[in-house]
Amino acid sequence: MEEISYMRGNQAAGLGAKLARIEVMGAYPIPPSSEVMEQIRTYIDKGELKCGYVETEGEKSSHLVTYGAAISGVRAFNATSGQGIAYMMEGLHLQSGTRVPAVIAVANRTLFAPHGMHPDHQDTVSARDTGWIQFHCESVQEILDTIIQAFKVAEHEEVMLPAFVCYDGYYLSHSLEKVTIPDQKEVDDFLPMYHPGENSYVGPNGLPMSTAGPMYDPWMTEFRYIAYMALNQNAKRVINEVDDEFGKKFGRKYGGLIDSYLTEDAEVLLVTTGSNTATARFTTDIMRRNGKKIGVIKIRVFRPYPREALCELLEKSKARVIIVLDRSPFGAYTDEAMAALYNLKDKPLVKGFICGQCGRDITPYNMIDMATQGFDIARKGYVDQPVEFYFLRKKEG
Repeated sequence: MEEISYMRGNQAAGLGAKLARIEVMGAYPIPPSSEVMEQIRTYIDKGELKCGYVETEGEKSSHLVTYGAAISGVRAFNATSGQGIAYMMEGLHLQSGTRVPAVIAVANRTLFAPHGMHPDHQDTVSARDTGWIQFHCESVQEILDTIIQAFKVAEHEEVMLPAFVCYDGYYLSHSLEKVTIPDQKEVDDFLPMYHPGENSYVGPNGLPMSTAGPMYDPWMTEFRYIAYMALNQNAKRVINEVDDEFGKKFGRKYGGLIDSYLTEDAEVLLVTTGSNTATARFTTDIMRRNGKKIGVIKIRVFRPYPREALCELLEKSKARVIIVLDRSPFGAYTDEAMAALYNLKDKPLVKGFICGQCGRDITPYNMIDMATQGFDIARKGYVDQPVEFYFLRKKEG
């Protein structure tokens, strides 16, 4: 039977991993994700989870513990933030290149310098081309549910790739929200224990299907092609299928790759990623009551980027302008949207606002201002500056 509880985002990530019955976790604490490791350790100490737990001397080694466990054929998990991803970077390429599934919960945090503890998305954007799937969550409930979904996607025989489940540090990692906890038996039915084929990885009955050993020119292209298709074709289909199956079983769906709100008749669309989506929906309701036709597109999966889904949605929409709320400090989300829409016959104009850096609030007032600028762009018919920083403080004196 499902239960209702209040919990923080980090607790939801830990609970999702417990419900997924993880078998090994590499652990090295870094705020704001440290509580995830504490949560898993508590489950183990109470006898509620049978899981190997390896405390390491740094994030790179904690990831390699997770990778080593996963390559032996068990369900492996980790959690990190910000600089931790930068320390893991070499191993991230290693894991996706050898097609070894695992899940890492990422409480997004700004990369330094300057030093920052609060969220933007530079950490996971920096890892966008490592070959990892990237989910981005809007709510604490979605964190819990996506951890479970991510294991099912990553371990699918046509995908076999690792995944990040990302959520904004402090905004979600430490926010207390009401959560519906799925029944363990129901989760077990949805996500059976992981049993890779006997020749998939290291084992006594056969050689690994791929290794990190030398690879010369004649076959590298073919390896790259297979991994590319697994991420950009197979994973897109499987993510949507898994979300549909989850919705039928648990009554909650998240749109698969992409979610939308009041888009069909919208003239201006706000494109969001992560926790600012809820604020965008609220802002849309306010502006709609005042006769302004806006809507919201939520990019739930940043890798693989949902090009086809985004184009299909916009072809059905009347939108003339899309406003990208870009939490990447170099405009990566805007670049991705522009590239995705480039070949559309009647594509909307795109304007990106770099905002929310190191946790700066993105309020309904800010979003109303951005959307209003979108209507101005629609009237003019062109964009003066495709990407700009939103609200820069001025030096006093």
